[in-house]
Amino acid sequence: MRKNIVMAIAFLFCISVHAFGQTKELDMLNNKAFTVTLKQVKGEVIQRTWIWGGDEISFARGSLTSKVMKAHEHFFPAGCSASADSSSGTKVVTFKGTGANLGSYTIDWQGTVKGDAINGTAVWHNGYGTQVYAFTGTLKK
Repeated sequence: MRKNIVMAIAFLFCISVHAFGQTKELDMLNNKAFTVTLKQVKGEVIQRTWIWGGDEISFARGSLTSKVMKAHEHFFPAGCSASADSSSGTKVVTFKGTGANLGSYTIDWQGTVKGDAINGTAVWHNGYGTQVYAFTGTLKK
């Protein structure tokens, strides 16, 4: 019994240390919004009444929100994780996350933020298949 308690405490400690590290990197993105341009690079082109060519991606409280996908496809904020690297002299934050809507469609986000610039990919899984978008943008002022 004592061994189980010690193992449980050690497990919780490891999780909290990992979560603390994630919070530090996510804090670097917290309350930042980026104006981005997207280009579809793979998958079937979907005919719809709107085009996902521009968007605003914002980060808040450990999540990522796409303004366009929230408005048009009713996506919820995507849970987000991040890591930071400053070995090149400039801090680069790498992030990833997956968002979903009630229709069981998902978007897998991954990208990097370096200074005021953001770039990455969004992989949208929907009823038409999978579309891959590359995005680039800058910090919204």
